[in-house]
Amino acid sequence: AGNRIELTTNRRSDPTIFEFIRSLRIDLPDEVPVHLAVAQAKALFPATGQRADYTLVMSHKRRIELNAQMNEMDRVGREDAVEIKVTTKHQLDNNRSQDVWIWAGLRLVGAGHKMPKGCFVTVQSADEDKVVLDTGLILSHQHCSTSLRLAYALTFASCQGLTLRGRLRLETKSGHLTSRHLYVGISRGIQHDLVEVV
Repeated sequence: AGNRIELTTNRRSDPTIFEFIRSLRIDLPDEVPVHLAVAQAKALFPATGQRADYTLVMSHKRRIELNAQMNEMDRVGREDAVEIKVTTKHQLDNNRSQDVWIWAGLRLVGAGHKMPKGCFVTVQSADEDKVVLDTGLILSHQHCSTSLRLAYALTFASCQGLTLRGRLRLETKSGHLTSRHLYVGISRGIQHDLVEVV
């Protein structure tokens, strides 16, 4: 036997976000079914057509696809962009590296190895041999490809514990989405008018 404490007063986060995630009743007998939760989320956090700083997706395939699109779009006209090619083979779990273009000021997220998972870093400089991060860490291109990922798109599974500052979009068209995914994803946002559910 143990004690259960339920926090009901919000003193730190956005009240609209807090009230919505609390209303989902995760792990309780009256947990909101996912189809209703998504409908409520879309009404509270509507799409705006503005560019998202971060997009949460279900699959690594979609993460890789969206990251590639945004990376290509942002590198147009950048003469300082350096291509980081993946040179090693990876296991077939879809959580693989991808060829990327990087430049000073680009924000990346740690993927393990030389950079802890989920830690955001910013590229300070990049050349044909190395990448220097704002943490002072200097990585070879090979270490960069195994230790860092583009951060335009993240999976719901990898976003736990992160605070995603800026415009946050949640993609919900997946048969695997649950109310818990919505709970985790929306609670990553800092401001209700910067969260979009599509």
